[in-house]
Amino acid sequence: MRTVSQVPYDLALLRPGGATYLLHQFEDAELVRRRGRWLSTRVFEIYLQEAAVITHTARLSPLVQQKISQLVAIYPEVHQKAIFFLRNSIPPAAWPKLW
Repeated sequence: MRTVSQVPYDLALLRPGGATYLLHQFEDAELVRRRGRWLSTRVFEIYLQEAAVITHTARLSPLVQQKISQLVAIYPEVHQKAIFFLRNSIPPAAWPKLW
């Protein structure tokens, strides 16, 4: 029996999946945006990017997925430290030595 994490496709991917298919078939982003009823090109682009990430992430090996998760987990700490460095006028070239 398959669990939810083993299923490679999700119903939520039908819309962006269809949009990606149309985009590859017709190479007309405006046509696809109108058919998908996205109000702006920017929202349409973000939607397709998110679908691509979900689709491709599922294909990565468990080790790579784990490493990505670890990097995502430390992002807030790295971001705060970068803000601290910027506010204190520490040049980016010196940052690797301070970590």
